[in-house]
Amino acid sequence: MAAAEIFNEYGYEAATIAAIIERAKLTRGALYFHFTSKRSSPAVSSARR
Repeated sequence: MAAAEIFNEYGYEAATIAAIIERAKLTRGALYFHFTSKRSSPAVSSARR
């Protein structure tokens, strides 16, 4: 998952929505359709441990 990769590379606080979108090859609208914020991504639970 792109978000998990970005969180692992940069850390949660430094990870940006723009970086996740670029890595996942999504549009901003597509990302926000599924997740309202980076905090709501399923990858967060593993990245913030």
